[in-house]
Amino acid sequence: NLNNFLFCITETGADVSAFFFSLIASCRNLGINPTDYLAHLFLNCNRVKNGDREAWRALLPGKCKLDDVIELRKQIAEAKPLEGRTEPYVLRGRNN
Repeated sequence: NLNNFLFCITETGADVSAFFFSLIASCRNLGINPTDYLAHLFLNCNRVKNGDREAWRALLPGKCKLDDVIELRKQIAEAKPLEGRTEPYVLRGRNN
């Protein structure tokens, strides 16, 4: 549907949007929660070196395990705020 790309502004923006639409559609077709998959992708994509096609393929929906996202959700659910803290917490990912 062309309306999906109406506000992409540039051809590159449309390509990136199509890429993410494709990933999300693949997740849905495979019965994978797209939010969990994208969290897994963003947590792990910094480990892949440019040009390493096999490492990128291992991150595709259906080829990867989402155990790290499940563990992260568990840690977040169990987290307790520091006593006396007044500033909001901001989730920035994990340090590797």
